[in-house]
Formats: sequence, structure tokens, C-alpha cells
Amino acid sequence: LDVQERLHNADPDYPGYRQDLSRTHYNLGIVARETGDPADAVSELTAAARLLDGLPADDMIQRRHRARIDLNLGPALRADHRLGEAAAACDRAIALFDALIAEHPDRYAFRYEREMAVINRGLVRLSDRDPAKAEADLTSARDALARLVNDFKHTPLYRAGLAKAYNGLAAVAFDTGRADEAADMSAKAADEWTALIAQQGTADYHGELGISLCNRGRALYGSNAMAAKDLLTHGLTELLIGLRANPQEPAFNDTFQKQSRVLAGLLVWDQDRMGAEKLANRIVAELPDPVRSTHRAVVLLAACVAAVGHQKRATTEADAYEAVAIKLVTAVRPADWSALRADPDCAPLMARPGFAAAVAP
Repeated sequence: LDVQERLHNADPDYPGYRQDLSRTHYNLGIVARETGDPADAVSELTAAARLLDGLPADDMIQRRHRARIDLNLGPALRADHRLGEAAAACDRAIALFDALIAEHPDRYAFRYEREMAVINRGLVRLSDRDPAKAEADLTSARDALARLVNDFKHTPLYRAGLAKAYNGLAAVAFDTGRADEAADMSAKAADEWTALIAQQGTADYHGELGISLCNRGRALYGSNAMAAKDLLTHGLTELLIGLRANPQEPAFNDTFQKQSRVLAGLLVWDQDRMGAEKLANRIVAELPDPVRSTHRAVVLLAACVAAVGHQKRATTEADAYEAVAIKLVTAVRPADWSALRADPDCAPLMARPGFAAAVAP
């Protein structure tokens, strides 16, 4: 970046320097998005776009790069709660890809990227409380991506896009109170991720499968609690594979945190303390940082303690979950538990003197 900036500053009108620097800012924006820093992602992607302003727009590669900037800027702005700007970025990306497709109808990658921009716009519209338009976008993208998958069965990227469209439709169904449809869309997404794992079992695909399984479990929570428990347990174990490779991935972290609380209530309801202990131990074993992994396991056990209280079960059950948590934290020495002590999700255990003493400074 420093070298490119010096070259650009020395000759700011030279297109090659501007294009190279734009791509570096673009890559930094992608990294910021994937590590949960949407404001920085917006800054980097905006800088990438600004460097292209004023350059001749007759080069296909450059035009695609400009479209891809907006393709990624839309979700970054949405994550930064700038919904109007996010929608505008999605619209720009769609328009740019439409022009490229019109000129190069046999470049199917352009069609895929266009539909990803449509998915992004659908999710922006859902965040902006317009589920009808969101569903229209997501349905359109699903249908187009299904055609691409049918024509190019061995192109993983197209199948991953289709799975994301199903996930988006599940989100719309959740938002509009259609639990059965949310379960169905989540199951279809899970089927696509499972097929991808059979082809090419990347950690990201496992994490995405985990999200879909957890979503289906959440959808079945009110109608089939046992199935929901099994799906959530499976989903969290798949998410662990994704988190092991990508510990900062925002979607994996957010889903794991939220759905572990849901699962905790089901584990307590089913009196499945052994299942909770097994999952807590797996969390510690699967993730590389012993302090952070133990913290995650403690969050699950703290949610179990809270569920014992909510469900008015015997206090001895809470004592048993506390004992597991104490065993886990005392196995990590030395350790700085300041983040755990300050975490509201750990409060049910911090309120118990035995556990509080185990993580005291």
C-alpha cells in the first residue's frame, strides 16, 4: 500500500497506479468486512471507488472491478446501519452488471455476481422493514441462481449463491411470522451447503451449513423441540469448524452466540446436562485460543444456569452446570478472565460465588 501510494502521489493521473491502488483498498475493504469492521470496510471500499472516478470506462476488467466494489459496499453499509446508501450501492452494482451482461452474454460469472447484488439489496430491504420487496428480490435471485446451478452443476460458487438466497428467504419468513416456511427455506439452504461440502469441504461451507441448521432449529423451536435441539447441536458443531478457520467471521460469531442461548434452554428442558457438558468440552477442544474457547463454553453453561431459573427447576441442576464451568476455567492456567467477567452473557455464573472465585484476578 505504501509503495502504491507513493507512486500514485508522484503521478496521480497515471491510470495504472490508480487502478492498482484501488484494488489494494478493495482488498482491505474485504478483509475489514470479514473481520467485523463495517465502518473500516466502507472507508476502504469508498476509497477504492473514488480512485476510479474520471478514468475511461471502456475497459471490461475495470468496469467489473467498479461493479464489485459496489457489490461489497452494499453489505458493508448495511452492517454500518446506513440503509439508504446501502440500497443505492446495490442498485449501482446491479446496473453495472446489467450493462456488462448485455455486452458479454456468455460471461456467466457476471450473471452470478449480479444475483449476489440482488440478494444484498433484498437483505437491505428486509433491514429497512420492507419484507415484500425483500422477498421479491430474493425470489428472483433464487430462481436465477437455480438456473445457473442446473447449467453448471460443478461450479461451487453458483451453488453457494443459491444457498445464500435460500437463507435470505428464510430470514424474510422469520420476519413475517411464517415459521414453517422459514424451516423449509433453511432446510433447502442446508441441502445446498451439504452438497458443497461433499464436493469441496471448506471450513466456510461448514460454517454456513451451521447457520442454516441453526436457523431451521430455531424455526422448529415452537413445534418440535426435540428436532430443534438436535439441529441446533449439529449446527453449532458445524459452526465450530468455521470458527476454527475464521475466528473473526461476523456471521459465524453472531449465530453461535445467539443460538447457543436457544440451545441451552432446550438442553435444560430435556434434562440433558451430559449433552451440554459434551458440547462445552467440544467448544474448548475445537477452537485454537484456550481462553477465548473456554469463554465461549462458559457462555453456553451460563445460559443453562439462567434456563434452570426460568424453568423453575431444582437448584442442584444449576450447581451441576456451575461445576462443569469451574472445571473448564481452572484447566486454563494462567489466564486473564477479565473479558469473561465483564461479559453480560456470563452473568448467571458470575453471580455464583464458586465460579466467581474461580475466575477472580
